[in-house]
Amino acid sequence: MKPGNHTYSSRIFLVALTLVLAGACNKDDTPPPAPPVQELTIVVGYNVDGAALVSSQIQYTNAAGNPFSVYTLNYYLSGFSLQMMDGSWKELDDIVYLDAFNAAKNTFILKGIPAGNYKAFKLIIGLEPENNVSNSLPPTVDNINMSWPDMMGGGYHFLKLEGYFKDANAVTQGYAMHVGTNTFHSEVVLNQEYAISTGKDTLKLNMNIAEWFKNPNTYDLNIQGNYSMGRDSSMRKLSENGSNVFTLE
Repeated sequence: MKPGNHTYSSRIFLVALTLVLAGACNKDDTPPPAPPVQELTIVVGYNVDGAALVSSQIQYTNAAGNPFSVYTLNYYLSGFSLQMMDGSWKELDDIVYLDAFNAAKNTFILKGIPAGNYKAFKLIIGLEPENNVSNSLPPTVDNINMSWPDMMGGGYHFLKLEGYFKDANAVTQGYAMHVGTNTFHSEVVLNQEYAISTGKDTLKLNMNIAEWFKNPNTYDLNIQGNYSMGRDSSMRKLSENGSNVFTLE
C-alpha cells in the first residue's frame, strides 16, 4: 500500500469513529420522553332498583317488603386495584370519602394508571385494617364525623345509610345501617373489560342502594334490626350485601 493511501484510510477511520462516538454521546445525553400522566376520573351514581335516588318521603320498598326512604349515605372507598389483560394487578393507595347527596363528593380521580385494556376493577367499601385506626386520617369534618367509638374498637365507620321506614304496624320509624370494625368491610370485584386511554379517561360506578338489603342476604328492618351498630350479625349481613351494590359502566 502506498503511503498516501494509508493516510487516506486512516482519515476515513478517524472520521467514522468520531461520528460513532458523537452518536453514542448524543444518545446518552438525550433523556427519554416522560410518559403521559394517566388520570382516571371515577363518577359515582345512585339508584334504588332503577329509581332515582331522592331524599324525601318514604317511596322505596326493599326485598323484605319494608317501605323506606334514604336521607344519609356516607361511606369510604379504598383498596382500588385494576386487573390488566395478562392477569396482573395495578394497585392504588387512594382512600375516598363519598356522600351520595353531595355531588362534589361523588367524583374523584385516580392517578398513575397505565393506559391499556383491563378486565376487572376491584375496590373495598370501607378501610383496610392498616388504615382503620382512630385519628389516622386527616382531621377533616367528614372524617371526624365518620369516627367509630374507641370503646367499640375505634377506627372509622365504613358505611352510614340512614332514613325512615314503615314497621310491621305501618308506624314510621328511623333506621341507621352503620357498619365498621376490621371484620366488616365489603370487597367488590367487577369483572368487566374496559379500556383506559392515554391522558385522561372516565369510568362510572353505579350503586343500587336496594342491594344493601337483598343480595345475598334479605335484610328485614323489623327482624334484623333498624340499628346495626355494634350488632355483628347485622353488620355481617350488610357487609356481605355490600359486595353486590356496585356495577361498572
